Amino acid sequence: AAHYWLESVSFGLAAESNMAAKVMRVRFEDLVTEPNDTLSAIVEHVGADFEPNMVGGTGYVVPEYTRSHHSLVGAPPNLARLDDWRRSLKPREIEIIEYLCADMIPYLGYQRLHRDGTIDPPSRRERLHAKWVDAVRKLVNRRSRRRRNDVAWMANGPIELD
Repeated sequence: AAHYWLESVSFGLAAESNMAAKVMRVRFEDLVTEPNDTLSAIVEHVGADFEPNMVGGTGYVVPEYTRSHHSLVGAPPNLARLDDWRRSLKPREIEIIEYLCADMIPYLGYQRLHRDGTIDPPSRRERLHAKWVDAVRKLVNRRSRRRRNDVAWMANGPIELD
């Protein structure tokens, strides 16, 4: 997850650097704590009109085949989600993420929990486990993508969703 996050953020920062007028940086914290202002700025940036129901997440129905993955879509912003990672991740998982993302975290304006440099790098066992989990995730995603394409084909004819 840390590698995926770093890659995604890096692509976003590169886009921001090369196409500043077309890219808007949005912090999750701002979206949750100031949803009206943040969403208003986003829709203005993309040239759309702000509608109050956007804040509540209404108006979009998640397709059945992705509903389990997107259970929060359609729900209003929830302040409890801001620190949900602290409850859902184990302390060692947080250490590993902070080790791998050590430079990017403060660059983006966040504070690391472990700032004294005493974090041990991931062990061989932890690296192998992460690679195994990633391989399984890719396999599951490939199957889900195939299923999505099959559902789209049955409903609409030949449409490639990838």
